Amino acid sequence: MRYYIIIAFFVILVNIMAQPFPKLQTGPTPHAPNQKPPFSAYAVWDVAGDYSAYYQKYLNNTKILEDEHFSEKVLVSKTPQCTTYDLVFTHWLIGELFRLREQHYFGQSNGQALGLSHVLDAQTTVKVWVVKKFLRAETKDSWVGDNFNHLDVYIAFLEIAPQRTRLYYQIAIDADERRTLQSALQEAKDGLQNIYNLK
Repeated sequence: MRYYIIIAFFVILVNIMAQPFPKLQTGPTPHAPNQKPPFSAYAVWDVAGDYSAYYQKYLNNTKILEDEHFSEKVLVSKTPQCTTYDLVFTHWLIGELFRLREQHYFGQSNGQALGLSHVLDAQTTVKVWVVKKFLRAETKDSWVGDNFNHLDVYIAFLEIAPQRTRLYYQIAIDADERRTLQSALQEAKDGLQNIYNLK
């Protein structure tokens, strides 16, 4: 499933994202099977503000963005190319429930390749922060069981113009009460909206 998500992430950047998104929009992730869990969906939105400021708000507000079981963010590694964290989730009685691995990348991409809504020549590059978050299945406590089987999230903060940002959120999920395409679409919408609300 992760293979489809990786492909779809770049397909959306190259194809779907060639148009402007003045309002938050969602859809099923292209090339994801979406016949059974995990179901995959994306949300995208062009908003006012600096892309890096949106990313920093995301980085510094993990506790607000995650659910009530979030306990701490542990730095796993840091290189010039990537910073990796483990997000630890606990229960007051059981202890540690599971961990999510979160990887942060910064880069620059060719404007045409990203299919940005603004007219950019082939030499133009855009700055982007990308966050990849996924469930480390080996960390699940037996109590969690099939209540939470799969999570893959890709988030992009793209500078499409000065003080203009494209927020992109893609999720594939297999969890209790989140085993339909509709629930995946809602998770994508809520995830992106929550990031925007941090501004």
